[in-house]
Amino acid sequence: MTPDLWVEDLGALPLVRSANVVRRLPHTIIVSLLERQPVALVPTPTMEPVDGDGIRLPLDPASHRLDLPILETEYPFMEGGRIMPPRTRLLASEVNRLMQADTAFLQMLSEVLWGERTTVWLLDGPSLMWIFYYPLAYLQSGFGKV
Repeated sequence: MTPDLWVEDLGALPLVRSANVVRRLPHTIIVSLLERQPVALVPTPTMEPVDGDGIRLPLDPASHRLDLPILETEYPFMEGGRIMPPRTRLLASEVNRLMQADTAFLQMLSEVLWGERTTVWLLDGPSLMWIFYYPLAYLQSGFGKV
């Protein structure tokens, strides 16, 4: 079996984002994996974790004690599909960006959903709502040149 076939097989696993296999003769094989990390939960109607690309992950949130915000999503889902609808993927991408910037802030959130037009609402329980009035493209550009 060649390293390229191993990379292809490993990359097909649902929790593997990317794989690299290097063969060093005579007796060494180095395998590097980049895992998919859950960033939010999506009601499908059961709660399922998704990564920053909006890919559904085969993890049981109860077994793994996932404390993640819930993303608003669009229906219907593709039956058996792993990829979320486009707007859900955009929200997952934004949550991933926020998680990389400040994990503590993201852990305070209970829900992330779309507001009017392209605003993003971040809900922290029933008492507090964070609203980004800027278009998502503006947020993704790093708030422009402030």
